[in-house]
Amino acid sequence: MIKKKRFIFLFIAVGLISLFVFLHNRPSADVDEVFLLPEGFKGCVYIHYNQPDGQKLEVTDKKIFYNVPRSGIIHTSSPADFANLSWHKIYVQYVNNDGERLDEAQDVTANYKGGMSSSNNDKTSERRWFLFNENDSCH
Repeated sequence: MIKKKRFIFLFIAVGLISLFVFLHNRPSADVDEVFLLPEGFKGCVYIHYNQPDGQKLEVTDKKIFYNVPRSGIIHTSSPADFANLSWHKIYVQYVNNDGERLDEAQDVTANYKGGMSSSNNDKTSERRWFLFNENDSCH
């Protein structure tokens, strides 16, 4: 009888732990990234996470919008995993000096180059980079 109770307890404990891990690691549903680039922008976009002077990133209409400055460097106070992104689409859209969108957003998911880095487990060193045009280069 004691072995049966232990088995039931162990079964329930493993089930609860599995459920917690699943819920904690599940991807966000349908959250995409949209980069609003200045007209004529060339080069890389760099996102520096966990920066005290940065703006907080937000999800609006199931999208994260990045207003990219001419420098290509975005500072955000948000952590790199704030939206728990997994499989998602990446769009590019150009804007004029007044912030008006010039064209339709283009899906560049299959064509962009990018990566992420950090050093010594320092959260303030978390960075991602994106290159959207293969004819450009990162400086």
